[in-house]
Amino acid sequence: MLALAAAPEAGAHPHEPPLSNYETKLQRLNAVGWQLVRGNADYCANTRMAAGWVLNDALTYSEAPLVERQRGAAIWIAAIAPNGPAAQAGLARNDIPLAVGSVALQAMAVGDTVWQRLLDVDMALARVLSESPVDVTFRRDGVSRQAFLVGQRVCTADFEVRADDDDAIADRRRVILGEDFVGFAWGDERLAAIVAHELAHVLLGHDSRGKSRNDIREMERVADVLMPWLLANAGYPPELAADAMAQWGSDHEPRFAFARKHDRWPQRVAAIETEIAVIKRWQSEGRALDWRKRLAEREAS
Repeated sequence: MLALAAAPEAGAHPHEPPLSNYETKLQRLNAVGWQLVRGNADYCANTRMAAGWVLNDALTYSEAPLVERQRGAAIWIAAIAPNGPAAQAGLARNDIPLAVGSVALQAMAVGDTVWQRLLDVDMALARVLSESPVDVTFRRDGVSRQAFLVGQRVCTADFEVRADDDDAIADRRRVILGEDFVGFAWGDERLAAIVAHELAHVLLGHDSRGKSRNDIREMERVADVLMPWLLANAGYPPELAADAMAQWGSDHEPRFAFARKHDRWPQRVAAIETEIAVIKRWQSEGRALDWRKRLAEREAS
């Protein structure tokens, strides 16, 4: 088993203040998430150009005007992916992005929901980053600065930490971990394995609404199958998928049994180990780990 100690923050910028507990978890989730979406971009049906940062918007807080005054801006950088484009450009947490190319972030219109402005910003940035490199104007410590940003193509997915929650879930565009999710007590590599499972649901467009238990169970099986492939393409040992599932399953078997929407964890571990063997064979044959082909093979068998 891997050590359970949390890894130190990677890629911290010298000017950054210490991370809060929530910020540490957001940084860790987005660091492993970035590695997964970057490493699997060649095989995702939906991709976008990205900066490797997480932006936050004061509108999403219950006391939005107060938060905006405290931050000094409506939108700021909440997390940075180590070795991502933003980090390489010298940007850091808490910097205030003013403009990226032709996109004036702080002037973006407020939408119908508290999340709409961030979604509009993401779409605008994906367009302008396709013309990389682009000029970035940002503010740090009250001083305006310039940088050049070269976007990278990634699978389309977002990563979010939800306060006062302990679950790990996904919808059609996001992986969401609760702030109290047990995986945050694990090392980053094993955390990445659980994130890979939830990311599989996003990448495959899984939607459990209105589905039968059997349909949901099959979605879970496919997500388990995809776990080690996503890990391997991101540079993680694929064996982590079986290791993480064994620990998660043994700790939560009563919960799984009650839901009856998953196979029992020993079955899940065995299925993952079967995939790891296939990955090892493909690697020995010099084949690209194109999980689309593997899923097609599985469906045809």
